[in-house]
Amino acid sequence: MQSRISLQFQGKGQDHWSVFPSKTVISPIIQTIDEQNHPKIIWQARKVTLFYSLRHPLSISITVDGEQIFCPPFTNKCFQIHGYPWQLQIPLFFHIQESTLFFSCPQSFYNNAKNVSFTPQLIELKNIQGQFHWNLKADYNKSLFFTQFDIQQTLIIFNSLTPQYLNNIEGQFALTGKQHDAINIVQSNQLLYKLLIQKLKFTWKETIVTTMGKVSFPFPNLRPTGELNTNLQNIPKTLYNEISKINCCFNLKRELSQIPVPSQLYISIPIRDGTIYLGTIPLESSLFQNMDTILKRYAK
Repeated sequence: MQSRISLQFQGKGQDHWSVFPSKTVISPIIQTIDEQNHPKIIWQARKVTLFYSLRHPLSISITVDGEQIFCPPFTNKCFQIHGYPWQLQIPLFFHIQESTLFFSCPQSFYNNAKNVSFTPQLIELKNIQGQFHWNLKADYNKSLFFTQFDIQQTLIIFNSLTPQYLNNIEGQFALTGKQHDAINIVQSNQLLYKLLIQKLKFTWKETIVTTMGKVSFPFPNLRPTGELNTNLQNIPKTLYNEISKINCCFNLKRELSQIPVPSQLYISIPIRDGTIYLGTIPLESSLFQNMDTILKRYAK
């Protein structure tokens, strides 16, 4: 079974020729279409403007409206984001099969309308910049996709916890696998993608968190298997005081209060067939679902 990707839009805005030409596209939509011609939206924005700027003389500049909808493939969920427009640059001699896109945005955020415990109600990103490279002609040993990004600050609000700030986020990821065609999405039971987390580093309060690892995704079920290695530095001695503010998990808090907190901690997080483990405790496969296993063990 094969699907193809198509780009559609509802209309075009007025062209401008003040110094250099610009083109505005109204409500662009990227969607997949299966063999039965059933469309599925994977991305949509309110509008996109393409223009040329002397600030980036070898690139085409693109402004994407901050109101966007993402519907990841192979899922039935969609996410709507808001915020300031995104600024993109692609090379003048752009090639669909291999190229690099640079991106930046001063602020973008996601609101979750569902009032579910231990799920983010708000995720806000500030001062985002980075690049995204793809090579759809790559063989199995080379990267299909590579991204590097920096985020000055991320605010995460849970309905049952105090707001959490992650600062100075640095990320570098690569995806390897075999893709036969830039237009067709080939579905094969023999296809295996590997996500290389080369660096994910951020600061949470005083603690510096660094994560690296490798995760494999067999296609088409995409249930990940791999391992993440996380290092925590400068763990504050007041960690238990922060945990004690949470109105739950009394057994967990009592156990943690009896354990000396080290200044540095190394954690290995295995992932087996879509399930994330913290030690021997299996967590939910999705980080945005309820942490039922932990609550059943520790909460009263």
